[in-house]
Amino acid sequence: MNFENDRYRAITELVHEGILELDKNATIIYANSKMAHLLGFAKNEVVGKTFFSLLSDIDRKNAENYWLQCQQGMRAGIDVNFQAKDGSQILSQLHMVPQIDQGEFSGASAVVTEEKQGTRKESHLIVGEDKFTLLIKNSRHPIFILSLEGIIISVSRAFASNLNYKIEDLLGKPFSAFIHHEDTFDLQNLAPDSSFSKNRVIDLEVRLKSYPGLWKWHHVNGIPHLDTGGNICGLECYAAEIEGKKNIERLRLEMSADHELMLNASPAFIFYKDKNNRFIHINNALASAMGIPKSDIEGKTTWDLYPTDAAENYWEDDKKVMESRVPRLNIIEKMETPHGVMWLRTDKIPHIDDRGEVIGIIGFSIDITELKQAEQNLYSLTQRLQIATQSANLGIWDWNIIDNNMIWDDRMLELYGHTRESSPGGILAWESGLHPDDRDRTIEECQAALRGEKDFKTNFRTLNSQGRVRHIKADGIVLRNDKGEPLRMIGVNSDITDQVNMQAQLLQTSKLASIGTLAAGVAHEINNPLAIIKSNLFILGEKLKATDLGSKLGMLIEKQERAVDRIATIVRSLRNFSRSDTDATELIDIHQAITETVNLCEAIYKKSGLTIQTEFASKSPFVKANLGKLEQVIMNFMSNAKDATESNTNEGVITIKTMDDGECVRIKFSDNGIGISKSDIPHILDPFFTTKPPGKGTGLGLSISSSIISGFGGSLSIESEVGLGTCIEVKLPSAKVKIKPRRMPGVI
Repeated sequence: MNFENDRYRAITELVHEGILELDKNATIIYANSKMAHLLGFAKNEVVGKTFFSLLSDIDRKNAENYWLQCQQGMRAGIDVNFQAKDGSQILSQLHMVPQIDQGEFSGASAVVTEEKQGTRKESHLIVGEDKFTLLIKNSRHPIFILSLEGIIISVSRAFASNLNYKIEDLLGKPFSAFIHHEDTFDLQNLAPDSSFSKNRVIDLEVRLKSYPGLWKWHHVNGIPHLDTGGNICGLECYAAEIEGKKNIERLRLEMSADHELMLNASPAFIFYKDKNNRFIHINNALASAMGIPKSDIEGKTTWDLYPTDAAENYWEDDKKVMESRVPRLNIIEKMETPHGVMWLRTDKIPHIDDRGEVIGIIGFSIDITELKQAEQNLYSLTQRLQIATQSANLGIWDWNIIDNNMIWDDRMLELYGHTRESSPGGILAWESGLHPDDRDRTIEECQAALRGEKDFKTNFRTLNSQGRVRHIKADGIVLRNDKGEPLRMIGVNSDITDQVNMQAQLLQTSKLASIGTLAAGVAHEINNPLAIIKSNLFILGEKLKATDLGSKLGMLIEKQERAVDRIATIVRSLRNFSRSDTDATELIDIHQAITETVNLCEAIYKKSGLTIQTEFASKSPFVKANLGKLEQVIMNFMSNAKDATESNTNEGVITIKTMDDGECVRIKFSDNGIGISKSDIPHILDPFFTTKPPGKGTGLGLSISSSIISGFGGSLSIESEVGLGTCIEVKLPSAKVKIKPRRMPGVI
């Protein structure tokens, strides 16, 4: 019988005696801590030494004779003196137990007890035998010892636990009481007067009864148990459970050749497992996928075949099936194979025998690796589509015409000013979000697409609960059944509000350019008759001075001359404002630029009840800029101030103030209008952002003005408070300071 070398090591650290394990050459292959401490060595210093090198010279010869007796199977004890590391002598009792492997001597286990003063040598054999019994009892291996009469006289906890008994339930009982009646276990030929050899090994398979009456197959190996005189007095046995092996054999016997052929012909993976997580049988398809021969899989557990984490997951599923007795279907599992990762869809069914007991599980697995890859590809494609639609600012919708349900993505909800929680949902959300002026037309175009009369390609406006208008471009396709009846309509919406506003601004800019060209031409034509009128007034005034009417008409002529000068000033300002040389820069008198711009609109502003006040620096500052663009900026600020003060119940006042510190020219445009909220100020310079009502502003004025000022090397800042007014400050480099050239922004 082959006992494993480490069979006692689990408990040797718990006993109070020294324990040694020797190979067949008497070399120490293991020593417990007590033994090492007894000799004054570390454990690793003892291992590798010969047993005889630890003894005194006097006892070495006696121990060698004792070793020869042990090789013959004799279990006896002697007194010896061990040589400690410090040279001292330690009188000890030595008891050796021979180790037999397949009938051959393979070494010995030794129990060493330090001899205390007054201890009787005659008690040595009893003590040695007690220690041997203690080792057997605490071994983690399934070991038991029988007397010649077949009575169990010693048993390990591992063997008792395997059969679900306590040790005391087995001791003193005939071993035959635990053997199935169909199995034989004859001890008669072990009698002392028989020809039974001391080296003979018993090797057989029997069914042993476990509590409460279940039978388990065991492989039992036995060697003779010798007394201190070397006589056979019983049998030492090692019993390994082989229930899994027997289940495989029984299953194969039960399975017909046709059944086996059917299992192996199936492309699905089929397996049987017992309740101890062992594979009882698998078909060829599963063995091929795992890359392991069937013979190397059957009888193994999932822990033998898979990484620990994966094995634990499989076992947890199996236990749920067996404990609940309810099948688990469509389990998605990942399996590592030599060919790579394989995805399986597995059904696990409890395997119930004729007595109604669950004895394992039956599993069916289908390879869904290609399907899983397709799902991953679809997910990746969906992710890319989502990124593309987000980049293109598209909202996607899907309308199920049969149940009138419409699904929106997040961008659609944003376009219509809804959240998942606030949206009325479906087609109702779409119809209710349409601008009243566009609703009937858009719904009719949708119905026409459903009737097949035209494609659904249209533009419309939406109006959310905050009154914000968006311009939407919509495209959709209709999916139909075989009869041509509409089933679904799928489409995209894109926000083209910025594009529409840009087109409107471009149109307005084109109109302003035409008006500017016309104004420049008209101003040129007006200058000629103005010059004639002024010249004639001068001649007329000179001639009237010599007459009696001179004093009476002189004042009238003087008023006429001032009126002509006023017209000339307005004409000159109009020509400057509409100049076409938009990129040319020159030295500009800031006060003159402001005055000429005010002259253009002062009369109109007065009719609206607005007052324009100027607070100029004592000395007129100069900057290097384009006069037409600078006056455009001034006009834009004044226009915004006018809009902000018109709704003011008090008299509207617009104040323009200049300051010059020699390096920087500052111009402040202040009004006492409605003001701007703090949340809007960070966005006030963004293109197309406006706080004005729909249709009154394009949201480009301040953005363009900021670009113009930046192009002149300056900066623009805004301060405002709701109900008190707004102040816009422009800073420009003084013409006295060398200006670093800046590239003009592209937006004009």
